[in-house]
Amino acid sequence: MSLRPQITRPRTWLVFFLFLTAISLVTRIFLGRDLPTYEHAVSWGLVSAIFHLFVFLSLVSLFFLTIRKQKPSLYKVCVSWLQRLILLFASLFLGLILVELFLRAALPRPPDRLDLRGIHRASPYSGVIYDLEPGTSRTGVGVEYKINKLGFRGKSLSVKKPDGTCRILALGDSVSFGIGVSDKNRYTEQLEDLLNSELAPSTGLRYEVMNMSVGGWNTYNELSWLRSRGMDFQPDLVIWQFHMNDVDDPMGHLGTNTFSFFREIPREYFPDPEDPTIEDNVFIRRPKDISLGSVLKWYGWKYSRTFEALNGLWRRISPSAPDPHAGKISLSWCLEYLQDENGPQWKWLRKNLEDLRDVCKEEDIPVFFLIPPLSYQLYSEKAVYREPITKLLDYTESLGFIPVSLTPRLEKESGGDFMHFYLEGDASHFNREGHRLIAGLLFETIKEHALGKKEP
Repeated sequence: MSLRPQITRPRTWLVFFLFLTAISLVTRIFLGRDLPTYEHAVSWGLVSAIFHLFVFLSLVSLFFLTIRKQKPSLYKVCVSWLQRLILLFASLFLGLILVELFLRAALPRPPDRLDLRGIHRASPYSGVIYDLEPGTSRTGVGVEYKINKLGFRGKSLSVKKPDGTCRILALGDSVSFGIGVSDKNRYTEQLEDLLNSELAPSTGLRYEVMNMSVGGWNTYNELSWLRSRGMDFQPDLVIWQFHMNDVDDPMGHLGTNTFSFFREIPREYFPDPEDPTIEDNVFIRRPKDISLGSVLKWYGWKYSRTFEALNGLWRRISPSAPDPHAGKISLSWCLEYLQDENGPQWKWLRKNLEDLRDVCKEEDIPVFFLIPPLSYQLYSEKAVYREPITKLLDYTESLGFIPVSLTPRLEKESGGDFMHFYLEGDASHFNREGHRLIAGLLFETIKEHALGKKEP
């Protein structure tokens, strides 16, 4: 069917594109009022591109309307070429849709249980960088994550500690946040049940375990939150959950969490503050720095398998800078950092943990330093896998903390299956049974070292 009758109404097209231009302009103005995250700015950039496209199409329609009567021969030539261009682009668009449908059917993307965008925000607390947005929720891989009005996952509590209550504050990253498990199955909720059922009758106290953990946090975030907000909850004991990736580049965690703009990120946030890539990170760019190419790349990665395939092909033709971690098992480079006690990561870690000791010592609060291993650290004879745990145990004990190593208990109860207590295909996060084991070990340790010796 010929497109000529449809494209020879320049007046109609002019009115239509002017209408769309007005709508996109209003949308652009509305979106531009507040751009709290990188994702918002990318959306603004997309609407801006659409606005400019409609302006261009309106000018094209005006051009056709002008020459229709003044230069009919030129008008006919332009219509002919326009018809060919429309057919060309329509064919390409249809072809891309067919390729996209084929790739989606042939190569489905596995669900990403770590993608928790939508429940985070740029934190109002000094040094915290980002935290959880009160009142938000997200469902991912069969688990619903609800954030209460105080800005953490789990049941709401009063800020002021009730009389006759012993409060335990748990701080950590996605391990303690409970990726892949429901609220009631996290180790903190199971620990609270154990304390109230087995210890409360003899002490006459009610126990509250407050889990303020946020996925992607490192020691700097956690320490900053404890200083700015944590002490308001009057904790009697702190459980500090450490993860081996605590000394990794923290900017990578922002991709699966907040995507917020951060106007000032202190160098102290980075375990290696001399890393030259810090200044060129996407999460500290301003909206005006986001190019059309960045906008298209964002939506390409988010929605298109075709874009992903073409990008992979391009990388093979024109490879980028080599990945220093290529070929290494997940997060094993963090173990290498932790093995080198003279490296910048250990220097950063010592500074933060010494500050944690001082903060808690002022309030006479014991710190239980929980060290969950990566799954492949179990049963391993490799020094680079085993020594970091030993170094952490020795150092945290020297600071006066009570170290809680999960490794012996995991190895004893897993029956030789090093993934028994972990989520499937995940070396970091624990399943329901893993959280049960952590709760039991913490209960025994708390009963022995803290509540058995000191009246809260």
